[in-house]
Amino acid sequence: MRKTLLISILALTGLSAALALSASPVLAYTSRQGDLIKISGNPAVYFIDGSGYRHLFPTEATFFSWYAGSWRDQSITTVSNYEFNLIPAGKNITARPGHALLRFENSLVMYAVLPGGRLCHAPAHYGNYQYNRALVIPVGFQADYYSDGSCDITANADLPDGTLLRYSGSSDIYYIQNGQRRRVTSYGLSANNLRNESIITGVDWSMSYVEGPILDGRDYSVSDLNYYLANYNYYNGYNYSYNSYCSENWTCGAWSICSNNYQYRNCSDLNACGTANSKPITGQSCSSYNYLCSENWTCGAWSACAYGQSYRTCSDSNNCGTTNSKPAVSQTCQQICQENWTCGSWGACQTTGLSNGWQFRTCADTNACGTTKNKPATNQICQKTCQTNWSCTGWTTCSGGQQYRDCLDTNRCGTTSGKPTTTQSCS
Repeated sequence: MRKTLLISILALTGLSAALALSASPVLAYTSRQGDLIKISGNPAVYFIDGSGYRHLFPTEATFFSWYAGSWRDQSITTVSNYEFNLIPAGKNITARPGHALLRFENSLVMYAVLPGGRLCHAPAHYGNYQYNRALVIPVGFQADYYSDGSCDITANADLPDGTLLRYSGSSDIYYIQNGQRRRVTSYGLSANNLRNESIITGVDWSMSYVEGPILDGRDYSVSDLNYYLANYNYYNGYNYSYNSYCSENWTCGAWSICSNNYQYRNCSDLNACGTANSKPITGQSCSSYNYLCSENWTCGAWSACAYGQSYRTCSDSNNCGTTNSKPAVSQTCQQICQENWTCGSWGACQTTGLSNGWQFRTCADTNACGTTKNKPATNQICQKTCQTNWSCTGWTTCSGGQQYRDCLDTNRCGTTSGKPTTTQSCS
């Protein structure tokens, strides 16, 4: 009897070891530069850079500032949690420079986006159309950008790198890069995923640039996301993904319940270096797999359709810790929701600061569709009363029969009314 029991125990032990070995995850995905990936059941999409780091697209609008078409046109690979955790995390991706103006959801201040997540205050001469199509970024992702107060764009200054512009009375399109203007052909426009709606129109010819090479084909320095991640520094000069001046300080949460002989945990770097040189493991094998447990799944109702997906939660009442027969928790759907916008009254016409010459209102969709396709304008140019206050520097030394000085309207009225002369003859 004792011998029979011993043989049974050894047989069960051998079976458990064999099952545990067969349950170990098989790595089917190998990351490659330019890949788009996601985890099953989670709509978040990530970009793989040339050094193997993954970068989150924080919003749908940010994603489509870099990519054309719809979600169905994208090639996105779904990876397992285990495979995902093996890929080190890099910084979040910022909106593409020149694609659109940007503001944060807790502010009405508009910015132009420059390479590296740098923000410059955008003046009223961008036009009402560009203000209305500005990207609205949730406050939680404001730290992905940094505002450069020294690059406040005025009506007399050049537009920043990444801008598409068309001069007044001209049909030619130009792309601004490294302070040069590059004429863009129709093929160059499509090959680099540049949008007609991004063009700043009616630009005054006084805004001049050094002439650069024609953009008539694919140029990685213009359109390649990996080029931007690798060549532009973030956060005031520190490259978030490859910061060799930062000492990592990792802290990890508890291990998850054992599933398929594997368990996971989340680890974060308290110093936010953006590197993973000393990152602890986030997945490991475990031995609490219960082969004699029968899963019993129950699921809640599907959520409302949002961006073509709906979700539900499912739980195993037997708590086996396995997901072999777990039902689907996400599905594609067709969203049918009719927006119904109501707007408050227009606010007073602003006469000072960056909002000078603009008025605002709030609009809400009473049906809460989650879309803004038919959303009315929430800001517009208005008539304003602004008293210019010109302040001038001293005249320069006489040179070539001319001398100069700079004059600035401290009230930023946006006009040249009453502006003193800035050049004069001399001897």
